[in-house]
Amino acid sequence: MKAKKIFIKYEKKNSKKASLITRAVKRGIKEYEETFRKLAAI
Repeated sequence: MKAKKIFIKYEKKNSKKASLITRAVKRGIKEYEETFRKLAAI
């Protein structure tokens, strides 16, 4: 669950982007990974 630990850190820094990640997680892991990469690039 490495991704979950990263997400928890990320959530504390930026709740708006974290909410996007949460939505992506609900859709599926593949979309979550793509979304996380996009957010990491910002």
